[in-house]
Amino acid sequence: MPRQVLEVTAKCPGMNDIIGAARNSRFGSASMKKKWTRIFEKASRKQLSPIKHPVHLECIWIEGDRRRDLDNVSAAIKFVLDGMIAAGVLVDDSQKLVRSISHTVETSRDKSYGVVVAIDY
Repeated sequence: MPRQVLEVTAKCPGMNDIIGAARNSRFGSASMKKKWTRIFEKASRKQLSPIKHPVHLECIWIEGDRRRDLDNVSAAIKFVLDGMIAAGVLVDDSQKLVRSISHTVETSRDKSYGVVVAIDY
């Protein structure tokens, strides 16, 4: 099974950040989505080739500490998928094409943050 890997080194917003932005400003969560979708779009254009087959995603979220729960951290998958679509890597993120998504959180020793997404097809 072929595999491609996307790596982004940044502290991705979690669900609590997204909710906070929406409560803070009328367009807060929309601007956050736009910003983070662009980050993942740029990374996808540099690191990935277009995929026309159904995919299985394995996300490893790297956290600098253990403060955020998995369900909070993994909310950023929305930005990852939308960035891949904007970059032309995926046609869409329907269940027909994205067959499964698994999430794991690892704590880094050097307090760094990021995500590694392995795409199997």
